[in-house]
Amino acid sequence: MLYRSPFRKDRNPSFAIYVSKHGNLMYKDHGTGDCGNVISFVSKITGLKDFKQILHRISTDTKSDMRPKYHEVQHYEKPLETVIGVVRQPFT
Repeated sequence: MLYRSPFRKDRNPSFAIYVSKHGNLMYKDHGTGDCGNVISFVSKITGLKDFKQILHRISTDTKSDMRPKYHEVQHYEKPLETVIGVVRQPFT
């Protein structure tokens, strides 16, 4: 879906937000050709250049906790036996 660009006066919507093929949230301003990810979008909107400041701004604006979360490590235990079987199915 196209929107009016937040970076300039735009009478005809030419700004898109989309998910890339790698699953990243991206933007593209078709009027100027500018494009980028969430970090570059927030940097351009706010004028912030420092990565930590940009993350802090995103965190406070969305009221989310962006600190890294550490999970308990789970160890893989190899099974004692391996059971291999054949299942017959009708051809369709």
